[in-house]
Amino acid sequence: MFTRLRPARVRGVLLLAFALPVLAAGCGGDGRKSVYKVRGQVFAANKKPAVGAVVTFNPVTPDPKDPARPIARADEQGNYALTTYAEGDGAPAGDYIITITWPVPKKTPFEPEGGDQLVGKLAKPERSPHKFTVSKQPDQEVPVITLP
Repeated sequence: MFTRLRPARVRGVLLLAFALPVLAAGCGGDGRKSVYKVRGQVFAANKKPAVGAVVTFNPVTPDPKDPARPIARADEQGNYALTTYAEGDGAPAGDYIITITWPVPKKTPFEPEGGDQLVGKLAKPERSPHKFTVSKQPDQEVPVITLP
């Protein structure tokens, strides 16, 4: 009634069962573009770090298949590292317009995030003078941005 599988055939079936998901994952079927590390600094007009400023890279030519926007938040020294898919991974190659919002700091952790300290001056791509081209190379640095 039941046929006995030979050990070699069982090993082949098991190998195929484990290898297929690995091979499929390596084919880039998730639609993600390659990203390249991009970092920079953002300062207030008084030359102090713009702690908490949100820096967004908006593609000059958006890809409707990939709506992701590289984004970062400035740390205590004004440094930021772009994130597209995973924290600090970078941005896809291409031309970008940089938009920035700078939320009013919270007084307590329970307080909602405040309004934009820049009053929207750099919040829209058509208003921002800041541009950057991400190349297909590692560790790129955006020139320092000083906020108005």
